[in-house]
Amino acid sequence: MMAALAAFEMPAAGPWPLWLWSASFAAALLCAVWHARGFPGQSPDPDSRLDGRVMYWASLVALAVGLFGSRAMFVLVHGEPWAVASLWEGGRSFYGGLIAGMLAGALVLKLSGGSPLAYADAVCPAVALGYAIGRLGCLVNGDNHGTPASLPWAIRYPPGTEAHADHLARGWVQDGNWSLAVHPAQLYSSLAGFAVFAILVAMRRSGPGARFSVAAIAYGVGRFSMEYVRGDFRAVLGPLSLPQCLSLLLILTGAGVALGRRRRAIPANGARTCTRAA
Repeated sequence: MMAALAAFEMPAAGPWPLWLWSASFAAALLCAVWHARGFPGQSPDPDSRLDGRVMYWASLVALAVGLFGSRAMFVLVHGEPWAVASLWEGGRSFYGGLIAGMLAGALVLKLSGGSPLAYADAVCPAVALGYAIGRLGCLVNGDNHGTPASLPWAIRYPPGTEAHADHLARGWVQDGNWSLAVHPAQLYSSLAGFAVFAILVAMRRSGPGARFSVAAIAYGVGRFSMEYVRGDFRAVLGPLSLPQCLSLLLILTGAGVALGRRRRAIPANGARTCTRAA
């Protein structure tokens, strides 16, 4: 197997990686809430009027349902449906949480008479920021690790981490030894999240759905590509993994929203031209 010549070794110091992962998860939520606190002014559409109370309840419901959805998809994929209610245990799927949270939040907004796209535009940067910070916790904890690599920035994990357990089960390492050097896939994902966050924040003035479409396409493309350096890749539909299939759906959703915006803009531009001509 491949081994890095000077791979970084993640320190082994008892249970601290799990606690640090929990702390990073909490920090991700706090940073997301902090950034979204001024969401009435976060919408890039100057004509949008966002209701703070509606956004609060939609976010609360989306968060609760998203946490359950992230756990549900993880246990279903790993063949442990009876453990779905064990929310205190490790094991989450970002896509499960994203899909469940989006649907729940959109339902609350619809029932409240709000525009899901306008609110999605406002909250997208916060979601990207939270995702970027949360992935740093995954990096320390050793879950969602990458494939073996011989790169200078590859990482080796100690016993007790998911990366080590996976390599031990595959017979790549012996009990007591560290894992093979692997791609820091979690760091790649975190950097991508920060990049998407920066792009979305820079979109100061744009129509409804613009931020959402960019976020959906960017994350979909990044997650699809990231699967090729993830150590937990499992093909479920031909050569594609489940996250890749969901990524394609997310890309199509973002492209559909962008196309819808373009189609609505053409008649509007035509109407303005006719008015000036008259």
